[in-house]
Amino acid sequence: MAYDNENLSNYSVLVYLLLDTEDDKLHDLAFQVLSQPLCHIEGAYTSSLYHAQRAVDLTDAADVKRLENLLFLNIVPEKIVSDEQAKSIAEKILVLDPTNEVAKDTLY
Repeated sequence: MAYDNENLSNYSVLVYLLLDTEDDKLHDLAFQVLSQPLCHIEGAYTSSLYHAQRAVDLTDAADVKRLENLLFLNIVPEKIVSDEQAKSIAEKILVLDPTNEVAKDTLY
């Protein structure tokens, strides 16, 4: 829906749901909404970092997809995640999944 209407209210609904029940799936969805269809809004990538990090925290940094979201924030124009942070995240991913191409691309 956020792709269709590009309205910030989509994100507001997710924040409301997170107030009731915080979980990694809702944080991941909030990250996706801010970093994809609403990325043209100033500060969206920066705000998405919070949700990406909370999703990682809620999964004890054991979910590769959640960690990959942080790597994505290294390649956005604002480069929200530094190269040094991205390398550290990529190394964590490779411990979980030694064949992960996203992590390998970050390191090499």
